[in-house]
This record gives sequence, C-alpha cells and structure tokens, in this order.
Amino acid sequence: MKKFLAIIILSLFLINLSQADDIRDLQIEGMSIGDSALDFFPESLIKNGTKNNPINSPNQKYEVTTIYTKKTGNYINVADFDFAVFEAVEITYKKNDKNYVIEAVAGAITNEKRKNIKNVQDCKKQKDKIFNDIKAVFNNPLIQSDEGVPPTDKYGKSKYFRSAIQLTPKSKYLEVEALCLFYKGKVRKDYVTNVGVTIKTDGVNDWLHAIYK
Repeated sequence: MKKFLAIIILSLFLINLSQADDIRDLQIEGMSIGDSALDFFPESLIKNGTKNNPINSPNQKYEVTTIYTKKTGNYINVADFDFAVFEAVEITYKKNDKNYVIEAVAGAITNEKRKNIKNVQDCKKQKDKIFNDIKAVFNNPLIQSDEGVPPTDKYGKSKYFRSAIQLTPKSKYLEVEALCLFYKGKVRKDYVTNVGVTIKTDGVNDWLHAIYK
C-alpha cells in the first residue's frame, strides 16, 4: 500500500513530559533530536523510506524517511518491531549525513487501521486531545493554532488542523506541533489521514519555510 503521511510537510507520541525546556528533552518512540536514526533502524530501512517519500528531491538540504510499525504489515517500509504508541514515524536528517542524525521526528496514528476518523470534526477533536495533554506540562507557553488545505493536495479538498508550542522565549520557532491531516478526494490514493506530533530544529523549520513560503 503506497501511501504517505507527509506530517513534516506542514513545517509539522510518546513524549517525555518532565517540564522539558530543551527540544532534546522530548522523545517520540524513544527518539530525540540529535540521536542517530541508526540507533533505532537499519540503514537499508532508512534509505528505502527516504527513496519512497515524495517530499524528497535531488538538491534539497534535508531528507525525510517514513517507517511504519511492524504490526501495520501492509505498508512499503516496515520496521522489524512494534512501536509503543504510533503506527508510523517520520525522521528528517541532513542530506548525505552518514550518521543520519535526527533533525526532526514525527509520530502519527493513521486512519487506515483504526478507522476512527470519520470526518474533519473527528480529526480536529483528536488533535486537540493530544495537544491539551502536551501543553498541560508547560507554564504559560506561547501557543498558536491554524488550519487550512495541506500543500500536498493540489485539488484543495483536504484539511489540516495544527496547534504548536514555543518551548522557550528564545526559540526562533514553535518547535512542538500536534497536527491532524484529513485527506479527501483524489489525493487519498497517495496520502493517508493521520493525527500526530512533530518536534523539529530551527534548521528544519528554516528549510520548510523556504519551500512553502
């Protein structure tokens, strides 16, 4: 089943919520910014997920790989173990980095298996639930929310809902996002509806802003 999450495209959990004040304190499926993806997955799986991810192009600064939990079974790039919470993760690393150091990591629950996102209202509700759990551990965080059409849907039928937190006052961007992507129409043959969380560095945010400004 050749479908993609495309979480990271929006500038898009098991997260250690111990009053974290540094992006490296946060984890998704045990992975943090600065870790090597090789500590979690074989290089062949990382490369395969990179090759098949439509966000990647030859001359870009970063590359993105998507890897699914073992129990999904029918996706194109599946790990040999089950994830604790999510059905899929997306990892962003610098192009040609042989250590595959994680610059952004996202985790998502898809609608392919659970079938529990019936409409955009369900999607938004589940995103809000995740985000409320995240923001509860921060003291008066800066929060922003928005919604619109995902840039991956050229037909304009799909919808995203996003809420984000700025980790510290000195942060250049809002580094932690809860996101729902609800796909409708023709684009559903390529992308799958999902709800999840993304954490990312300023470098990745700069790259995404340049692409989708």
